[in-house]
Amino acid sequence: LRRTAIILQSALRGWLARRYCNQLHKQVCSAVVIQTAWRGYVCRKNFIFVKGAAIMLQSHWRGRKQRKIFAVLLAEHRRKQREEMERRRREEERRRREEEE
Repeated sequence: LRRTAIILQSALRGWLARRYCNQLHKQVCSAVVIQTAWRGYVCRKNFIFVKGAAIMLQSHWRGRKQRKIFAVLLAEHRRKQREEMERRRREEERRRREEEE
């Protein structure tokens, strides 16, 4: 009878210990899942912020570069217009002189 009680107590204690370990394992796994999800969220949020900052910098840089190119093209266009106006003025003066003579 005593041996049976010891065997039953041992089995019960083993079962309780296994149940406790399983619960503890589930809690640890749940904590790991939550931590993983949180770290993923923080990393994604940080990535989106950094990506947005990179896009902003790139767009400002490209805009600056294009404004410089446009300034050069505009200066060239204005120079050509001045040359054309000067050529027309000289041509008009030449015609006037020819008409006067």
